[in-house]
Amino acid sequence: MAFYDWCDRNADVVRWASEPISVEYKNPLSCMKYCETYKLDWRNPIYWKTAKYNIDVWIELREKNGNVRKIFIEIKPYEQSVPPKQPGPNAKLKEHKAFNRLAL
Repeated sequence: MAFYDWCDRNADVVRWASEPISVEYKNPLSCMKYCETYKLDWRNPIYWKTAKYNIDVWIELREKNGNVRKIFIEIKPYEQSVPPKQPGPNAKLKEHKAFNRLAL
């Protein structure tokens, strides 16, 4: 991966790690279908499942003044960094559903 190469070659990077920690969080979307099926309020946190998210990169970066900054970085493919294109009014339902999923 290009960013990892950059970390290895950059003299200002003191150290770095790939996926160094996991963060637990409550995911309100994890049980939405279940709640809809059983007529439960999916917005109620008691129905949310715990999920884990791995932070992509952690680096220690030496600044010009000599201080070291510790930074967490999220890396996404280019396609996920631009807004999805909204389908036209004559688009199929499948295209509208895909747009809604990507627009979250």
